[in-house]
Amino acid sequence: MTAFTKKMNTDQWFKLIPITTTIVLGASTLWLSIRQYLDGNKNSRREEYKFAKIFFDDLKENPEMHAFPRKKGFQAIGRDQNLPPSVIEHLMTLRDPVTALSDYEFSRSYLKNSDELGRRQLDFASKVFFATETRRNTISAAYLFLALVFYLFAFSPWLLLSAGKISTTLALNLLIISLPIGISATVVFLREVMQLRRAMRLVKAQNHQADDIESTLNSSEQ
Repeated sequence: MTAFTKKMNTDQWFKLIPITTTIVLGASTLWLSIRQYLDGNKNSRREEYKFAKIFFDDLKENPEMHAFPRKKGFQAIGRDQNLPPSVIEHLMTLRDPVTALSDYEFSRSYLKNSDELGRRQLDFASKVFFATETRRNTISAAYLFLALVFYLFAFSPWLLLSAGKISTTLALNLLIISLPIGISATVVFLREVMQLRRAMRLVKAQNHQADDIESTLNSSEQ
């Protein structure tokens, strides 16, 4: 390998450093923004705790509470006031009700609920696409792949500019199009991944608990 070739390789690596740094920092910022959006703030959690404590204490002291305040109480526990009170009451029976409620609020579009299912009140909305765990994992992986593709697409003009394939003017013009489209699509597909994964976690936790209860009841009957 000649000195000229070595210099060329070194120059190429130095060009990749700022590009890689920008992509990594951009991904980190995007992830932190999503996490902050999902976690909410401490003040709202304090208020949720105060209300939940008062409501459940009241429910414990008055188990025959009228249906109206009972439903209103469960409805007020969720951040989304449009959530069915019966579903929230069901989620409160799970081992980790805080996580269960958060998962349901975020992944509701992937789920359906029916009181006829008993302890397995929640299930996937589509029995075609989400009938098996393999299909659910495949769709989740596809969403993640598309998010990566669009993220790279967002910065593709810069990559082409660094490789000397296009001019600076053309790169800037393309970035005006690729950056908003790529980042927007990345956020959409990442959100779909998270929604589906959290729906899977919720249904799995619910079904495991139902299986444990049924197993215990069967053992006691024997």
